[in-house]
Amino acid sequence: MIKRKTQLITSSFGHRTNPITGITHFHSGVDLRCVNFLSWRRQPAIFPERCVVTKIDNSEKWGGIVYYQSLNNPRYSFVSMHIDPKNICVKSAYEAGEVIGYGMVTEYMKQHKLGLHEHFVVKNGINLMNPIHYFDVIDAKYKYKRGVNE
Repeated sequence: MIKRKTQLITSSFGHRTNPITGITHFHSGVDLRCVNFLSWRRQPAIFPERCVVTKIDNSEKWGGIVYYQSLNNPRYSFVSMHIDPKNICVKSAYEAGEVIGYGMVTEYMKQHKLGLHEHFVVKNGINLMNPIHYFDVIDAKYKYKRGVNE
C-alpha cells in the first residue's frame, strides 16, 4: 500500500447538517482537496493500492465516477467521484500511486459552491467504511480542514 502526500480533507465521513438549508444527510466518503493553493497546481486522484478498474461512469451532476477493486484484498472496493479520468480503462490493473485523473467541477457543483475536490469512498464488502480508517491502515498522511473534524 502507498503513503500518499499530505492532502487536505475538506469534508469528513458521516452525518452532517447543511448550514444553509439545515438539512442533515449522510456523507458516504471523504472529500480530498484537488488543488495546491501554494503552487496552484491540481493534485491528481491516485490509486491507493494495486487495483482493477471495474466501471467508469459520467454524471452531469457529479462529473466522472471511477469504480475500482483492490487486487491485494478483494473485499475492498473504492469509488472516486468528481474526476476527469485520464488514460485508464475498465478491466485494466493499476499500481498504487498511478493517476486516476484530476478533479473537475460541474455546473451543479458550481451552483452549490462545491470547490475542486475528489469524493473518495471505501467499501468493505457491501458496507461503507470511513476512509480515514483505511488511511490509517496505509499509514497515509492527511490533514483535516480546521473545524471540520475537531
